[in-house]
Amino acid sequence: MKYEVIDNKFSTLLTEIRKVFATSKESIWDKRNKLKIVNLAESKEELIIKSFKVPHFINKIAYTFCVILKHRGLIVIAIRL
Repeated sequence: MKYEVIDNKFSTLLTEIRKVFATSKESIWDKRNKLKIVNLAESKEELIIKSFKVPHFINKIAYTFCVILKHRGLIVIAIRL
């Protein structure tokens, strides 16, 4: 994954985000997507990190076509205006 670090205090978090998320005990939401509170030791801050569940293959295809149809509909509406 490509990313750019703007603030150096988050650079260690970005490189080890999966490990930090897995070891965090405080969970706000634990359903399809997960929200966890992560404590940063070096800056003494708390962050809330969201983990998305990867959709099934069939859902990926459905989401792709829904987005295409939605964009086409928006373009048609914009042309009418």
